[in-house]
This record gives sequence, structure tokens and C-alpha cells, in this order.
Amino acid sequence: MREGWELKKLIEVCENLDSKRVPITQNKRIAGNIPYYGASGIVDYVEDYLFDEELLLISEDGANLLARTYPIAFSISGKTWVNNHAHVLRFDNMRTQAFVEYYFNSIKLNDYVSGMAQPKLNQKSLNSIQIPIPHRTKTNR
Repeated sequence: MREGWELKKLIEVCENLDSKRVPITQNKRIAGNIPYYGASGIVDYVEDYLFDEELLLISEDGANLLARTYPIAFSISGKTWVNNHAHVLRFDNMRTQAFVEYYFNSIKLNDYVSGMAQPKLNQKSLNSIQIPIPHRTKTNR
């Protein structure tokens, strides 16, 4: 590891909000203007919201975890609803969130993904991924 950096598990730099996710089957969704997010982005628009803040979503399942056709990590903000196909992460620091988003979109996750027919990045594996984080010093607080 380069001087000035340390490896930290993802769960040490953010809060996992997966327990607050709620999936809504398509026939139970009430149309609205609130984005309804899944593993790869907005899948619909609904009437109500679960979150109203800056968050990072990371795909939980799907072939894209390995194929990487499109980003698996993406930031959202404002009123949103997230289903159970995306992990929901809250950061205290937006620079750290932006770095983690970039980092996840640039690394291979093969060692953390289980399942062949339906690839899955479970919460335990996600939380254990090590992220290089700069040491806090007087000059970078």
C-alpha cells in the first residue's frame, strides 16, 4: 500500500442501509414521479419514497456484476425508492462516496460474487471488500 493510504473494509467507511429496502412487485406499484431503483438504475417511477438523501447504490445481483456492461455503483440523491436488488450505502463524506463509487466501477468482483446462473454480491461479501482510503492528516481533513 502506498504511503498515506490504508486498507479499510467497506463497512468501516459507510453505513449499510439494506434493511430499509422494500421491493414492490410491478402490479402493486402506484405510478408517480419518484425514481424506483433496482440493480442497474431506475426501473420505474412510484408515488412514495423510502430515502431522501445522498446515497450510493451497488448492484446486488445480475449478470452485470461480472459482465460489467454498465456501472454497478451509482450515486442517487433526493426522494427515491430502492428495491432489494441494490445495496444502499450512506457516507458521512461525499468525497469518500465518490471515490468508492469510482473504485467499485473499476475493480473486478469475481472473488466476491457467488452463483453462476444468477450472480450475487451478498451483503457479507460486499462489506468485506477492502478499499484504499487516505490517512487523515492535518492537511487533508
